[in-house]
Amino acid sequence: MSEERIKYLLSQYFNGTASLEDRRELLYLLRDSEQEEALNRSVERAWQSIPVKKVFTRFQRDKMIDSILEETDGEEGASVLLQEPASPPVPVARRVHFLRSRWLRYAAALLVLAGSAIWFLNTRRVAAVPATALTATPEDIEPGGNRAVLTLANGRVIPLDSVAEGALAQQGAIDIVKLEDGRLAYKAISDGPAPMPQEGANLVNTIRTPRRGQYQVILSDGTVAWLNAASSISFPAVFDGNERKIAVTGEVYLEVARNKSKPFIVTVNDMKVEVLGTSFNINAYDDEEAIKTSLVEGSVRVFRTGEKEASSVVLEPGWQAVMPRQSGNTGEIKRQHPDIQQAIAWKEGVFDFYNVPLSSVMRQIARWYDVDIVYPDTMPAIEIWGKMQRNLTLQQLLKVLEGMELKCTLDGRKLILR
Repeated sequence: MSEERIKYLLSQYFNGTASLEDRRELLYLLRDSEQEEALNRSVERAWQSIPVKKVFTRFQRDKMIDSILEETDGEEGASVLLQEPASPPVPVARRVHFLRSRWLRYAAALLVLAGSAIWFLNTRRVAAVPATALTATPEDIEPGGNRAVLTLANGRVIPLDSVAEGALAQQGAIDIVKLEDGRLAYKAISDGPAPMPQEGANLVNTIRTPRRGQYQVILSDGTVAWLNAASSISFPAVFDGNERKIAVTGEVYLEVARNKSKPFIVTVNDMKVEVLGTSFNINAYDDEEAIKTSLVEGSVRVFRTGEKEASSVVLEPGWQAVMPRQSGNTGEIKRQHPDIQQAIAWKEGVFDFYNVPLSSVMRQIARWYDVDIVYPDTMPAIEIWGKMQRNLTLQQLLKVLEGMELKCTLDGRKLILR
């Protein structure tokens, strides 16, 4: 039995689409000790993909699984699924008692937990906490939303979250339009005499999101940019010349329109990213230890400002470039193979806290809810595991933290971690 088949059966379980025969086949595989190594790899990856909204530490995860095992171990735990099918799905050379292996018991527990996770996903779009705990209080803080400010080349400031849809301004050969879906688009003027293409090339515009803000803009070349909270993007109204250059801060996801004759260049601090057409994420917050460029598709070249091409790092899809923040424009840019879906989860409206240090979790919370985090004398050295939607209010999120034995108090816009 190949690992791909095991992964397929597990995915059917986690998606809630497994047939009775699929479930029987998987449970019989769990009884086959020769598959333990493949199951070890497959189930761990399956665990990472569970769309569960509850957040927990590794210790609490193991404790929860142990409690499930107590209920599922033994003959009764096999249930009706272990009734012998008419034709066994796969030939197995040697059988062992169901769930005798510790890892196999762990795998079966994940299947039970996955069923609960799917139930929460399909029935509610909030964290897996009691409904009575999800009522917003007067002291509650709403999550972030579409909030941003556009600054034109002449200094005029337009609050994008409060203006009506339609044409907002003109920059050279470009109309700036707020679309029906709330996005901002830079479009070539269609009425009147055709303007020169270079009109607007020297008119640099900037979009900034505050904390508790996010926004999406379509640039004049068709490139789409998503801005996370406390981020910015500066760009010309029209891309003229042989290059398309923009500058970003904070965190921005880009889907770059392909144009072989005009490379797209992103500058952020002392780093540059050069692409032709691709999708990638840049995390460059000042309070993070490094600037991270995560490639979803296409190809990019990452290098420090002023360095020669020989010192650059080229990324393929699924890879990430990490440039440490160091003074003196030094420090090697490294490549690593992270969870790319975790890196761009914010764009999909999700907090993905799988194996994330508590300090990083708190920085994300601070930006999305516009709160200041007050830490105890010693930061708890724990990691957070799980996912939840970013549309929770802060009080709802605190209920989840309480469930993992993290004590937090909200005082105005101060979140005090005790």
